[in-house]
Amino acid sequence: MNQQWDIIYDDEYPEEPKKGELNKDYGLFVQRPFYIVSQLPDNRYLDLINTRQMVIKVSNGRNTQQWYFDQTSLTIKSKSNNQSFDIQNAGRTANMQVWTTNSQWFQIFKYMGETFVNVQNHKLLEVKAQKDLEGQSVGVGEGQFVTRQMTKEEKEEVKDSKCYKTRGNIIKGCTCHPSCSTCGYNGNPVREIDCITC
Repeated sequence: MNQQWDIIYDDEYPEEPKKGELNKDYGLFVQRPFYIVSQLPDNRYLDLINTRQMVIKVSNGRNTQQWYFDQTSLTIKSKSNNQSFDIQNAGRTANMQVWTTNSQWFQIFKYMGETFVNVQNHKLLEVKAQKDLEGQSVGVGEGQFVTRQMTKEEKEEVKDSKCYKTRGNIIKGCTCHPSCSTCGYNGNPVREIDCITC
């Protein structure tokens, strides 16, 4: 196996969205600034304190409440310091912060169905303890996504799908979710939220 290689021709590789275009797989427009507003009753904004810690606060007009999706790193970054969403301690805690971009799984989130979902552990961005308080911490918690077995027909439809562990690194014997033509970037990208292209 360590001497076997796959070839992906450039014209077969999916074209990436450009600035201002929607990345359908991640649910966000590339490089277009946005605010993240909690749907708890007071509609507080995702903000930063101490330049790293994620909390919710009332709208204040500061760039610590502005975010953007970076297509190159596939991460959500803060406008205030250009650092990325990050599950602390390399994904081993439930605490969220921003950190120097490294594009590891614990920094990559998709926006799906009004939630931000981590691409590997499928945990959702959440206000801790569901407390709608000024300065309340933000972390990640268990998701509400349901998976199901594919039917024989669905398996046949996606037999030519390609799973990627990392960019350009195809996983042999893997079949993407029926809604995906390519999926990734983790060791077993078989859920709908793992789609790269549909």
